[in-house]
Amino acid sequence: EGARVKRAPTPTVPALPFSDLGQWGLKVLLAPALPADLLEAPRRRLNSASELAAAADISVPSAARLVANLRAHDFLADGSLVPVRVGELLEAWRAAMLHRVEVELRCRWMFRPRTL
Repeated sequence: EGARVKRAPTPTVPALPFSDLGQWGLKVLLAPALPADLLEAPRRRLNSASELAAAADISVPSAARLVANLRAHDFLADGSLVPVRVGELLEAWRAAMLHRVEVELRCRWMFRPRTL
């Protein structure tokens, strides 16, 4: 029998992060290009994930994941945090929200309430 040839794993591009933090980070990135009455968010050009984290009040790792993911999908201009292909980005965002599945978690109290 012949030797098996191992194939290199196919690189995958992660799905766009449309979590609550991801959505807020996107709003902060998009805000400078939108009228102030349309979106209430910090309005300054950002140059790094740490600046995005500070402006959006999210963790640096969350901001870094968002930036890396947007870069992987070519939604950021080269070397900056300026969104490009905004129409496609907004369409992907809209589509993700249409298919969002809410998970209902059941819970119950483990302790009886104290009577006052």
